[in-house]
Parts: sequence; C-alpha cells; structure tokens
Amino acid sequence: MKHAKIRRRMLASGLGLVVALVMALLSAAPASASTDTPFGKGNCSGRLHGYPESDQSGAWMQLTVSSGCNANENGLRQIQTELQYYGIRSDNSRVEFVGPTTGNYLVKGAPGAHSMVAQAGAPATGFAQYCASGKVYYSGLSGDPSGGGVLTQYSGVVCWS
Repeated sequence: MKHAKIRRRMLASGLGLVVALVMALLSAAPASASTDTPFGKGNCSGRLHGYPESDQSGAWMQLTVSSGCNANENGLRQIQTELQYYGIRSDNSRVEFVGPTTGNYLVKGAPGAHSMVAQAGAPATGFAQYCASGKVYYSGLSGDPSGGGVLTQYSGVVCWS
C-alpha cells in the first residue's frame, strides 16, 4: 500500500515536471527567426530569404534574394537586383547594411543568364528586428521588339525578428 502511494506521487510529480517543461518550451521565443517571401508572377519571379547562418568564424543574419525567368523568356539580356537591408535596434534606431547610403546595393547578374542570386550579411546580435527588400529588373524581355523592355518586380519591405 505504501509503495502504491509513493509510485502515484512520483508519477504525479514526474508528469508535472514534463508539463512544466513543455509549457516553458512552447512559451519561449524562438532562438532565431527567418523569412522566406516569394514575389513576382508569370514567367519571372523572385524570393527574398532572410535566415541565421554560422560557420567557424561566427554567426550572422544572411539575406538572399534569388530571381529568374523560365525558358519562355527568350531575349532576356540581364537581371539586376537592388537590395536594401537594415537592422532596427531596441531603441528604434536603424542601421543600414546594404542600400543607397552604403553605395553597394545594385547587383548585376551575368549577361544572358536566366537566374541570379544576390546576398548580403549582417551581425547576428544587437538588433531587435531585421528588414529587407529586393527590387529585380529583368531587361530585354521578348515582349518588346526593340529588346529594351524592362520588367520590375518588388518584394516590398519584409521584416523579421
């Protein structure tokens, strides 16, 4: 009889511990967050992807904007991507990593290529939120007889924390 009561108490306290651990895990903020945002439509489209990355030299928040057109867009001369990437500190101050004020925001793809990737990195700590946008220019599309047509697709500003 004593053993049965002890087992019930142990089982109840063990179950309580498991429930407490599960609740703590569910209520805790994720260690890292990311975004994966598609944009554009039709024969050409893009994807803005922000995510934590690390290697032997440290950790950072990676931004990748991939874009491309399918084979139906013959005549595509070049893809260019304009990036803007910044962090917002807890005091709401903004630090630009890539953009017009840094002067390193336009990435040109190889002539004639149907896809490209533009990347940028930022410190993994010190920011409450990360924000980015990608504007992709597809030049020389087949719909324009002069070959000078430019399709522009914009991701909009996407923020994650």
